Amino acid sequence: MQNHRFLDTGPQLSVSCLQKLFGFFFFFYALAVNISASSIQPEKSTENCQYLGMYFKKFRLEGEPVVLNSPFPKLGNRVLFTLHSDLSWHKNDSEKTVLGTHKSGRTWMKDNALWILPATPEDTGTYICTFRNESYCATMSVELKVFKKSEASLQNLSYQQVLITSSAGYLVCPDIDDFIQDKNNMEIKWYKDAVLLDQSNKMFSILKGSVSCHINNVSLDSSGYYTCELPFVYEGVTYNITRHINPRIISKYGQYLIFRFFLFLFVFVF
Repeated sequence: MQNHRFLDTGPQLSVSCLQKLFGFFFFFYALAVNISASSIQPEKSTENCQYLGMYFKKFRLEGEPVVLNSPFPKLGNRVLFTLHSDLSWHKNDSEKTVLGTHKSGRTWMKDNALWILPATPEDTGTYICTFRNESYCATMSVELKVFKKSEASLQNLSYQQVLITSSAGYLVCPDIDDFIQDKNNMEIKWYKDAVLLDQSNKMFSILKGSVSCHINNVSLDSSGYYTCELPFVYEGVTYNITRHINPRIISKYGQYLIFRFFLFLFVFVF
């Protein structure tokens, strides 16, 4: 992930193009949230709900907490479709047991998200999130893969972010918002190729209360596997939330070519 900068030179986007872009996204947004009653039937059983597709795949390591967030649109902490609605989770196995109805054991619901703590390889599978109100019923699925520590590979667990050479850049510890308990005092440890990065390493800057690792001068030597580690305490037990990043290093010239390519696509489409 890189610092976002506007270019001082080069083609500029017209107001009409921006208006078309806004209209384009608004159209698909309206289409998504205004599903008609004829397309989603008012059935009570999950089997008769309309399946809207898979939301995402999530890969995690055994022993760590897992949060599966609701795939349905939200407005704050409220599902967007309607105020009078019900949202539930179940695993798509032979039992189809509804999960998270009571905060007991390893599984519970919080703000429409399904929490599993700690996760085990047996939690691997397809999870179905069902949205229902008086008139509609729809489902979406989430795929979860929990690796054993002895079988996990960094390639499977890593997120990809982008760094630009010959400039400062930063990496962001991804997908940890649910586990931040004290934003002002949180301390995330960063590792590069399993070596702890500390203040003595002048190539990196890591600030208390920040989710980022700043790289002062990105070069090809900045490639490798980075790991961020955040402690999370639940009922007196401390769990380490770990995320791995395999950044893609591109040159400034490559960045310019990518910008021109997407600009061409934008102008061609609109």
